Amino acid sequence: MTLGDYGEIFMGNPTNLKFAGYEDKGGEIAYDPDFECTGGSTDPKDRQCAYETNESHVMGLGTTGWDERLLHLNMPSYRDPLCPRTLKYLFTKAKRPNDIRVRVLQQNMDDDVDCLEKYCEMMAELRMQTGGGATSKGGIMGDDCPHRHQIFIHPISAQEAAGPTYARGLIGQDMHSAYLKKEISPQDFCMSTDSHMDFELEWDDKMVKMWYQAKNEYAVLSTYVANIDQLGQNLGGVHEVPHLCMVAFTTQVRTTATKCARNLVKPKLTNAVWVRI
Repeated sequence: MTLGDYGEIFMGNPTNLKFAGYEDKGGEIAYDPDFECTGGSTDPKDRQCAYETNESHVMGLGTTGWDERLLHLNMPSYRDPLCPRTLKYLFTKAKRPNDIRVRVLQQNMDDDVDCLEKYCEMMAELRMQTGGGATSKGGIMGDDCPHRHQIFIHPISAQEAAGPTYARGLIGQDMHSAYLKKEISPQDFCMSTDSHMDFELEWDDKMVKMWYQAKNEYAVLSTYVANIDQLGQNLGGVHEVPHLCMVAFTTQVRTTATKCARNLVKPKLTNAVWVRI
């Protein structure tokens, strides 16, 4: 492969641009995966490649794939009527729905839609539409609400809500409790998302494979999600994702611009924030 075959990064206007070794270069630049090992340094002593999984790390499981592993999905919901639809999509479009566990921090008022209750209504309706068969892969024939026992609802009053960070913190406490009960393994996968989402077909398997492509046990995959009508579309053969590449340092670190990356062969681990101690 030549350098350009690894994908490209769109940097935008080069004026006052400083990004991880690409200073004063605008437009489209070739992505170099080896940059993840060097950080832009030419000193061999600075070379430190990704922390790839080996057999001593995996507690007797495989170093790839997710056999005997679960995917735990955390979802804070603030008075969100789309929460039930999100549950429906994530299970019906998954490749391995039986291996998914969902924790919803439901912040509702008394007259709001109950996420699990409405989800079960949607699944029962889907079962009727499909002639009484299973309503998702792994769904039990005759079960009006497949996967209900894989969904944990933590309800609090919307009046007690204190923002998304607080909500995710409560879910984190729930996960810690589940870990102490051995319901979560250190080898499991974790994902956090909003309660008004749609999913690609076999999204779960694609996410796991993408994580392994990063070849780094400390990798965290994150992005701005695209509009729902763009699901599964690679326009003109181009697969494009948002790229956080510019920040401003004030009393906080704030993202000031989002560009894009195209046709990358693996997840890009580096972003705009570099800290040297």
